[in-house]
Amino acid sequence: MPLMDLPSALMLASLLLFLASVVTLLWVTWRHHRLGQQTQTNFHARLSVEMAWTLVPAVIVLALVWPIAQAFWSR
Repeated sequence: MPLMDLPSALMLASLLLFLASVVTLLWVTWRHHRLGQQTQTNFHARLSVEMAWTLVPAVIVLALVWPIAQAFWSR
């Protein structure tokens, strides 16, 4: 008998991902404010940053959708 069914596991994974994102965002914002770094930098010309915030969400979405797709295709 599985410990957790698929919908519950996906909900838990989504909740943990959401909490990790919010905690990281708050920590970075607090740290930036506390250090007093008020200068704005243009990072749009950096390929590594652009690739990271394109690929990381894509990988997360694929990781969350893959179990659902497998369950759908196995029927």
